[in-house]
Amino acid sequence: MLNCECVTGTPATIRIEGYVGANPVWCHSCGSNLELEGVGLSALLSRDLDKFLAGGIEMEEAFNQKGSGLASRVKK
Repeated sequence: MLNCECVTGTPATIRIEGYVGANPVWCHSCGSNLELEGVGLSALLSRDLDKFLAGGIEMEEAFNQKGSGLASRVKK
C-alpha cells in the first residue's frame, strides 16, 4: 500500500522522478516519496528503476559542472 501526506493518505496520481538518495516514485499532489514495494511493479520494472538510480550522484555532479560552465559563459 502506498502512503502519502494527502488527505486520503493514498496518492491519486504518482510521478517518476530521479532524485539522489530516494526512490524514483513520488505522490504527484503532496510530493511524498513512495516505497517501490508498495507500487506493485513487476520485478523487472523495479530492477530497471533501481538501475536508473545507480550512478545518480556521478550524473548529478556532471550535470552541475556543465551547468556551472554554462553559467560562466552567460556571465561573460
